[in-house]
Amino acid sequence: FYTSTDLSFYDKGKQFPEVAVVNINSSMNSVLLPVLANRQDNLEAVKSATRRVIRMSSYIIWPMMVGLAVVASNFITIVLTDKWLPATFFVQVLCFSNALQPLQTTNLSVVKALGRSDLHLKMEIIKKLIAIIVVIISAFFGVKAIAIGALIYSLIATFINSYPNKKLINYSYREQIKDIIPFIVMSLVMGIFV
Repeated sequence: FYTSTDLSFYDKGKQFPEVAVVNINSSMNSVLLPVLANRQDNLEAVKSATRRVIRMSSYIIWPMMVGLAVVASNFITIVLTDKWLPATFFVQVLCFSNALQPLQTTNLSVVKALGRSDLHLKMEIIKKLIAIIVVIISAFFGVKAIAIGALIYSLIATFINSYPNKKLINYSYREQIKDIIPFIVMSLVMGIFV
C-alpha cells in the first residue's frame, strides 16, 4: 500500500513515544500485579492501589508525552536531522495514543490479579477485532490515517479495559477520569507555555 519512506516516517514517529511509555509502564505494572494479587481479598485495598498507580503513571507519562508532542519537530531535527521532519506528525499523534497506555495496562492488571482470565480473554478478543477494523478502514486513507486510527483505537481500548473495574472494584469511568484529568490539564498548560 505504501512506500518504504512513508513507513519509515511512521516507524520513527512511533519509536520515541513508545520507548518512554513501555519502559515506565512495564516497570510499574511488574510491581503492581503481585501487589494486587496479594490484596485480592480486600477490594478496597485493590482499588486504592490501582488509583495510586494510575495517578502516579499519569503524573509521569502525560507531561512527557505532551512535552514530546510539543517539541517534536525540534526534537527530530536534533536527534535525527531535518530529513526526518515528516515523522513529526506521527510523533505528535502517537504521543497521545501512548499516553493512555498506563491507564489501559493498570486496569487490565486488576482484572488479571483478581483471577478473571475469562474476562481478560473476552476483552482481548473484542479489542483485537476493533483493532483489525480500525486498521482495515484507515489503511485506505494513508499512513497518517493509520496513526489517527491508532489514537482512536487507544481511546476505545482504554474504555474497554476500564469497564470491568466498575463492577470488580467499584472504580467507575468517572472516578478514573477524575483521577487523571488534573495531570492532563497541567500537562496541556505546560505544553501551551512550551
